[in-house]
Amino acid sequence: MKNRTRLQIRNKLIIVGLGLSLALAQPLALLANEEAAESVSVETPEVENTDASEQAESAESSESATSSGSAEPAENEDPSSSSSASSVEADPAEEPDPTATPEPTETPEAGEADGAEEAADPEAKKEHLFQLTVLGDGGVKILYSDAAGAVVEAHVAGDKQNVQLQILPGVHVTLIPEPGEGQGLAEWVVDLGEIAVVENAFEMPATEVAVTASFKSAEEIARLSADGASQEAQDENKDRPAKTNEQLIAEQNIQPL
Repeated sequence: MKNRTRLQIRNKLIIVGLGLSLALAQPLALLANEEAAESVSVETPEVENTDASEQAESAESSESATSSGSAEPAENEDPSSSSSASSVEADPAEEPDPTATPEPTETPEAGEADGAEEAADPEAKKEHLFQLTVLGDGGVKILYSDAAGAVVEAHVAGDKQNVQLQILPGVHVTLIPEPGEGQGLAEWVVDLGEIAVVENAFEMPATEVAVTASFKSAEEIARLSADGASQEAQDENKDRPAKTNEQLIAEQNIQPL
């Protein structure tokens, strides 16, 4: 009887204990759920804030990397190139360096200068006609230089004979008269061209020239010389003023009456 009573009491205690445990377990479960919810609500913003801070840090790092990347080429640029570029933009005309030594100017040689003058004046390379005609009994030897500088000799003889030559301008031409027996050179007659035959020579101009060698006998040459002298004297007398009677009396030593 006692055992059964004890057993019943124990069962009741167990039942009461279970009820108490269940009664306590439910509030504890609710409290645990509330704490878990609070912890989740508190931790979630931290995660979000952490993500936002990480994104901000990553954005700042990318911006700094971009700025550093863009700044590095500027730092790596050659200052001389940038200064030269700015100087070129500011002043297109380069100022001469006072310390720089000037380059020597090349002086053309004599041959180059002559070639330049000939190129500027095409007539300088053009040969012109020279014609020599003989009148009377005689001949003429002609000496001149060709384009290569070699001496050329030409000859013409006989009455009314002529020779035609091509001579460069500026060439010295020598005329050597060869009169026949009893003959002599009376004169050089310039028929064409503005030249003067002086001492049997002249300089070839850049135009055509024609000269006649006139040969005559010695007597005729002497007569022409006398006539020429008398003519010159007459020309001189024409230019002189007329003498007065006093001058004539003084020259003739006439005593006045």
